[in-house]
Amino acid sequence: MIIDILTELFNKRINLSKANAIYEEIMDSKYAGDVVLLLNLTQEEWSAFCQGADFDLISKRRHKGWPRKCAICNKTLDVKKQDWFVFFTGNKITLRHVVCFPLSSPTLDSSSSGQ
Repeated sequence: MIIDILTELFNKRINLSKANAIYEEIMDSKYAGDVVLLLNLTQEEWSAFCQGADFDLISKRRHKGWPRKCAICNKTLDVKKQDWFVFFTGNKITLRHVVCFPLSSPTLDSSSSGQ
């Protein structure tokens, strides 16, 4: 069964606990290799999840937009290029280039699109 887990979360049809339970159920099954497809995730969303962002934060990014600038150098960042790392603190998430090293931990409110 394919579920658009991020849209379900964003529209509050499920909560984060339920999303995590669905993920765990898939990972404990013979379908674990298809988890990205079964949860209807993009490669960018899966990458953010694998870097520690939770489904709730990622769902907000899907529906409100991903940052378009690096949190460190402020240069253009293309999420599709996969040359970034996630920064997150509480309910805030932003991105930085792989080659940019943080002096501190900047954040971007999860409701912002990084413009």
